[in-house]
Amino acid sequence: MELGPVWFIGGLALGAALAWVVLRARAEARVAAAEARAGTLEQVGAHQQTLNDDLDGRQKAIEELVRPLAAQLQGYRERTAELESLRLQDLGLVKDHLSALTGQTQRIASALQSTHTRGRWGEITLRRSAELAGLSAHCDFSEQLGAEGGRMRPDMRVHLPAGREIVIDAKVPLDGYLKAIDAGGDDERAAHLDDHTTKLKRHVDTLASREYQTRLSEALEFVVLFLPHDALLSSACERQRDLVEYALGRGVVFATPSTLFALLKTVAHGWREEQLAHNADEIVALAEEMQDRLVTFAGHFSRLRDSIDKTVDHYNKSLGSLETRVLPQSRKIRELGASAKKEMPEIAPVESVPRDPQIPEHAN
Repeated sequence: MELGPVWFIGGLALGAALAWVVLRARAEARVAAAEARAGTLEQVGAHQQTLNDDLDGRQKAIEELVRPLAAQLQGYRERTAELESLRLQDLGLVKDHLSALTGQTQRIASALQSTHTRGRWGEITLRRSAELAGLSAHCDFSEQLGAEGGRMRPDMRVHLPAGREIVIDAKVPLDGYLKAIDAGGDDERAAHLDDHTTKLKRHVDTLASREYQTRLSEALEFVVLFLPHDALLSSACERQRDLVEYALGRGVVFATPSTLFALLKTVAHGWREEQLAHNADEIVALAEEMQDRLVTFAGHFSRLRDSIDKTVDHYNKSLGSLETRVLPQSRKIRELGASAKKEMPEIAPVESVPRDPQIPEHAN
């Protein structure tokens, strides 16, 4: 009965000891786990700091790389802004020029409505074409030179080397052509071009009726009808395919600035060939005269040689007389006691003779 409480108390003490051991072990495990967790957190923090430092370094390196690009990009932006400003200025200038050009075009179109202005345009273009081809006014061609008392007055008469002439008449039929350009539809345009072709054909008949070929004896067998723009002829030929053949059949040749330049360039070349032929004749005449003068000059040389031969002969004879007649007498005078202040110089005979001229046989 007395051992029961003792065992009970001992059991409680043993249970308490076991509980304390278990609690201590758990506490130590928690402390160890906390210390391990703290060490892990410390390592993670150190690694995080390393990562942050590395990230800062990379960010600075990237900033160093990007900074020049940013500066260049800013320069590109500024240059783009300048170019845009210049583009707007140029666009304004283009608009101003277009406005001025439109005004000039309108004034030219208004001026071309005048028949007198058209005629002056054709005459100036005709003269300019002749000058570009190398012809000279009043020498190679004449303008507005009348014939038959002034009743016939072609715009230009081009003089040819053989005394012949090319008669050129300038015509600017613009009414129908200008209306065709401003036409609103194909039918209206075709109608105006037909009117333009009819007027051009009528002018061909007018030139043919003047008969320049028979009334101007030096004129060629055709008359040149000059149009100051190629489109005036091409547009008419589109409406009437045989227009050129029709004009040729009546002794009229169409010419535009390009074809007239080729024609007048040929005339200028003919004048140069004529001048070369004339110069060749003058060269032959001068050569013949030069030959005659050379013969006369050679005769003077021959007579001069004869004179030199005679002079040498007289000189040698005089020297011989000096040596045989004068010097012996002078020595005798010295032997008798007479003295001279100067010595007698030696005098040599002339033994060379003039060379005969070497004249080639073909020069005789």
